[in-house]
Amino acid sequence: MKSNSETRPGHAPRAPRTPEAVPPVSKISNRAILTVPNARRIILNAGYPISRSTLYRMLLDGRIACERVGNKILIPHEELQRFLERCRNAERY
Repeated sequence: MKSNSETRPGHAPRAPRTPEAVPPVSKISNRAILTVPNARRIILNAGYPISRSTLYRMLLDGRIACERVGNKILIPHEELQRFLERCRNAERY
């Protein structure tokens, strides 16, 4: 297997990525906001397998509240916690 420096000539090797590492939560208007990839990572780490397309479908259907800023979809942290609580209670989402 090639090292990162061999696959990317002239660049420093990249740090290994771990699925558990979630970047810090963004703050917009003093509210915790997550991007879709970060929210999916949290859901997966909580033990609920969900595909990227399913998460987008749930956001666009309104099953998980979200906010659109330009072309970005942002999820309030409180709403993600409500969704995870519904999953824990085995409610249909």
